[in-house]
Amino acid sequence: MIDRRTGGLFIPSILQKLGQHGASALQFKVEKGKYIPPMISRRRAANLRKRAIIEGTYGSYSPEFGGWDPAWDQDDQKVYALRPYKGHTRDRTRAQRAEIITKAMSTMDDKLKKYDQEVIDRRPKKDIAYLFKRIEEIYGSKSKVKEDKGKGVSAAVKKDAKKKK
Repeated sequence: MIDRRTGGLFIPSILQKLGQHGASALQFKVEKGKYIPPMISRRRAANLRKRAIIEGTYGSYSPEFGGWDPAWDQDDQKVYALRPYKGHTRDRTRAQRAEIITKAMSTMDDKLKKYDQEVIDRRPKKDIAYLFKRIEEIYGSKSKVKEDKGKGVSAAVKKDAKKKK
């Protein structure tokens, strides 16, 4: 290939890497437990291989013109993960959550009894004083009842009408 910009020979980086490193440029590495991807991706390698087959350069390789060496063909074996599947957080922490819930449930009976007692204690006591207070709220004060009885119904209605004004 001729480079239009410089007028010299332009060699794509894929061909340079294949010329320098050979088949190792297509392989991934694991160094110190860390995955290092291949220098040439499988997609770019597949495109280069197809182009070599179409151009008729499959089976020979030259750094200037390209091609594909059959030794570079990779078996289409599946690459397995280097570590087990991490999974969902809810699955990983399930045992811990179950343990926390079990501990909390062991004291739940006492907590429920305590809560029920608090609810009962918050309620007003229904003794005789409470009943008289409720009657007073419902029927009004004793003095008002006596006034209404003495003056009659029409007087009480007039009095209420004056209050509203």
